[in-house]
Amino acid sequence: MQGSETRAGSPVAGNHELVSIVIPVFNGARYLGEAIRSALGQTWPAVEVIVVNDGSDDGGATQRVIESFGTAVRVIVKPNGGVATALNAGIAAMRGAWFSWLSHDDLYLPRKIERYMEVLATAPEGAVAFGDTEYIDGRGELLHRAEFTRGFCAQDDPRWNVLEGRINGCAMLIPRVCLEACGPFDPALPTTQDYAYWFRMASRYPLIPVREALVRGRVHSEQGSRHSRHLEEANLLWVWMLECLDAEDSTPAVRKARLYRVLKFLRVSSYAGARAYVEARLGELLADAPVALVCAADDGSAGAALQSLAAAGGACKELMLIDRAADADTALRIAATRWPISAVTIRLPGAAAHAASAVRAALRHSRARLLVFLDLSLGPIDAQMLRDALLAVDCGAVQSANAGDVASPGSSWLGPLRAAVIDRDAAAECMQIGDDAAAMRALLSRLAPSSPPSGTVGVPPRALPPAVERGAVGQARLPLSVALRPTCPTLLIVVHGWGGGTIRYAETLAQLHRAQVNVLFGWGVAEETFFLSSVGAEAPEIAYRMPAEMNQLSADLRDLQVARVDVMHTIGMDTHLEALIDRLGVPFDLTFLDYHQVATQPHLVDETGVFVGDDALAGEEWPFKRSARFQRLRAADRLIACSRDLASRIERLAPGLRVLAVRLPEPGNPERFALHAPPLADGEELRVLCLGRFAPHKGASIVMDVAELLRTRGLRIRIDWLGGILTPPPLDMLMNPHVRLLGEYRQGELNAWVCRLRPHLAWLPFSAPETHSFALSEVMLQGLPILSTGLGAVAERLFGRPASWVLTPEEVSAENIVNRLEALQRQRMATPARWLPVNHLPPLSAHFYEREYLRPLAAS
Repeated sequence: MQGSETRAGSPVAGNHELVSIVIPVFNGARYLGEAIRSALGQTWPAVEVIVVNDGSDDGGATQRVIESFGTAVRVIVKPNGGVATALNAGIAAMRGAWFSWLSHDDLYLPRKIERYMEVLATAPEGAVAFGDTEYIDGRGELLHRAEFTRGFCAQDDPRWNVLEGRINGCAMLIPRVCLEACGPFDPALPTTQDYAYWFRMASRYPLIPVREALVRGRVHSEQGSRHSRHLEEANLLWVWMLECLDAEDSTPAVRKARLYRVLKFLRVSSYAGARAYVEARLGELLADAPVALVCAADDGSAGAALQSLAAAGGACKELMLIDRAADADTALRIAATRWPISAVTIRLPGAAAHAASAVRAALRHSRARLLVFLDLSLGPIDAQMLRDALLAVDCGAVQSANAGDVASPGSSWLGPLRAAVIDRDAAAECMQIGDDAAAMRALLSRLAPSSPPSGTVGVPPRALPPAVERGAVGQARLPLSVALRPTCPTLLIVVHGWGGGTIRYAETLAQLHRAQVNVLFGWGVAEETFFLSSVGAEAPEIAYRMPAEMNQLSADLRDLQVARVDVMHTIGMDTHLEALIDRLGVPFDLTFLDYHQVATQPHLVDETGVFVGDDALAGEEWPFKRSARFQRLRAADRLIACSRDLASRIERLAPGLRVLAVRLPEPGNPERFALHAPPLADGEELRVLCLGRFAPHKGASIVMDVAELLRTRGLRIRIDWLGGILTPPPLDMLMNPHVRLLGEYRQGELNAWVCRLRPHLAWLPFSAPETHSFALSEVMLQGLPILSTGLGAVAERLFGRPASWVLTPEEVSAENIVNRLEALQRQRMATPARWLPVNHLPPLSAHFYEREYLRPLAAS
C-alpha cells in the first residue's frame, strides 16, 4: 500500500487515513478465517490487518489459517498472555492513525470502517465512535440486535455509556491519540480489560454514536468472557467504576441519583454482585431519608405496616395513625396506645377516612419529604416493590410511586394509595386544588410503577456450553450420566468423600482436561463402599461393596477404558486401593494435597489446631510421623504436590522421595488478578473479611482474641467472618460489635457478598499449613488486599503480590494483629507490601497441568 503521510506520520491512501484492524487470537482456527476476510473486505481503502497469535497451542491450526492469507495480513506471534497483552502487542505494531479491534470470532460488515470514519469526520479531535451490534450464533444465524446507541445523550458524562452497557469493543473506532493518552490494556483483568479501558477513555474523550449495526458479534460456548468467572470479574469492575465516580462527587443526592440510574441497567443484566452492591448502598442512603408512615390505627395494621416498611429498608421517622373507629371506646383505646416511636393519632371516623383526607392530614402533621401510605387489610405488600417505590421517589426519578395494584385497588380505604410513596412537594402541589376528587386525579396522574424501567440497550445473552450428552456407558449395567467417548482414554481420579478443597481441586483439574480425556471420580467411604461417578466428585452414581465387589469394580473400570489413575486421596479406601491399582494394571500418579500419606495427622496440628512447627517434625520421635500409608507410594509414576512448601516438607518427612511441586491452573489466574479494593477514607471504619470455616486450624482462637482487643481499645475496625461455624464461639464474642459471624454462603455467591460488604482487607489467620488454600484463591480473585499468616503455600502464592502482608507464625498475636490493622487503617492501606522468603523451596512446575499432566495418556 503506497501513499503519503498524515500529520501524525501514519500512511494514507489518497486522502484516506490508515486504519489498523487488530485481531487477537488464541486457538481460534474455527472462526478466524471469516473474521480476517471481513477485515480485508472493508470499503475504506486504507486498512491494515494485524493478527496477533497469542501463543495458540492447537497443533498449528490457528497459525495455518493466518498463513493462508499470505502477505495480506501482518502477523505477530507471541507467548500466551491473554487478550490484553495481545491487544497491546497489536497496538504497538500499528502504523495507522486509527485503531479498530476485531475479535477472532466476530465479523465486520463491509462498510464498518467507512461509516465510522464518516461520522468522526465532523467530530471533535479525540472523539471515539461506537455503534450497534448484531449477535449471531456459532452457525452465523442472527440471534438479535443490540441497539447500543439507543438512549445516548450527548449531555451525559460519556462514562454513562460504559456504566449502562452501551459499548462493544469491536463496534468502536478509536484515534491513536486516545490510546497514547490512556496507556495499555491491563493484563491483570483477564475478561474485563476492555470495559476498564473504555471507562478510563470515556473520562477523557467524548463518545459519538454510529446508529447502525455494522458489526456481528458471535455468541458461542467457547468464549471465556461468557463463563461464570467473567461475571464475577465484571461485578467487581462495575463496583470499582461507581466508586471512582463517588470519589469525584459523593454528596448524598448525587450519589442516590447515580446509583438508582445504574440500577436500571443492572436489573436487566447478569451482574448480580454489582446489583447487590448498588442495592446495599442505596439501602444505606435510604435509611437516612426521613419517612413518614401513614396507616390505620385499628386491627393491628399499624404494627404490620411498620414491619413492612422496615423489611423494605425504610426508616420510619414519623408515624401517623388514622383513627377510623366509629365508637368512642375504641377511639380512646387507640389514643392511649403507646408506640415505640413518636406517633400522632389523627381522628378520621367512618366515611371521613379516605385517600384525600389521609394525604391532607399527612401534609399538616408531618415534615418528612417521603410520605408512605400503607393499608395491609387486603394482604401483605411485596417488600421489594415497596423498596423500589421508596428508592424511586427518594432518588427523584418520579414524584410518586406505587407498590401495589393501581388498577385494582379493591376495597382499601386508601383506594389507589393502598401502597404508595409520595414526594411531599408533589402532594402539596396537588392538594392546593380545593376539590378532593380533582386533587386526587392530579396526584394519581403522577403515580408511577415502582420498579426501575428496563435498560435502554440490549444485553447480549449469556452463552452456555452445549448440554452434556446423556446415555449408557460401557456395560448396560453401568448407570453413568455422562456418555464417555470410546475414542478417548479415561482418567480415574481417586478422592475422599469429605468434600472441601480436595473435591474442588479434582473437579477444577477435570474441567481443564475433559475436552481431551474422559474423567471418572472414585472415592471410598469407611473402607466398605466405593463410589464411582462421571458427573462430579460429590455425585455418586454407582456403589460397590468392598471387598466383595472388587472384581466387578476392576472389570467395570477396564470396560470404561481407564488408562491411568490419579490418587489424590485414600481416606475411606486405604485398605483396598492398592489391590485395585494392582488389578487394573495401569500406571498411576499420587498427588499430595495434605500430609495424610506421611503423617498420622493430615494437617500437622496439635490438639488445639495449631501447627506443631518444623522443629517438631525434624525429630525422629515425633509421634505423628509414620511410614507411608499407601505402601505402593514409591511405585507411582509421578509424585505430585500442590505447592512448593508441601513438596519440601514431604521430602523431609519421607526422605528419598522426589516430589514435583505444581500449580493448579485455576480460572481467573488468582495470583495475577488485579486489585479491586474500595478506597478507605481518612477515619473510616476498616472492614475486614475472614473467609472459610470458623475452626481451630483456621485461626478461630486468634480472631476471638483480636475481637476482644478491638472492643477494649474501641477501634473503628470490624471483622466479618463468612463460612461455616465448626467451633461454637463464646457468648462474649457473639455480643462483640467488632465481629460478625455471618455463617455459610452458597457456592457462587461469594462475589455478591464481597460486593455487598465491600471489605477493605481480607485476613486469613491460618494456624495450620495450608497446602493450597482455596480461601486464599477466593480472596485473590475478589481483588482484595490480604493479611495472612505465612503457613504452607501462602508465602509462595502471595510473594510479589501488591497489597499483601505475610506474617510468620511467631508474629501472630492479638496485640500484633490489632496493631497492624490499626496501622493499615491509619495509612489508608498504603503500607508497603511484606512477603516472606521462598528461595529455600523447591522449584515450581508452573504449567505442569497444561503441558505435562496428560502426556503419558496421549502417548498410550
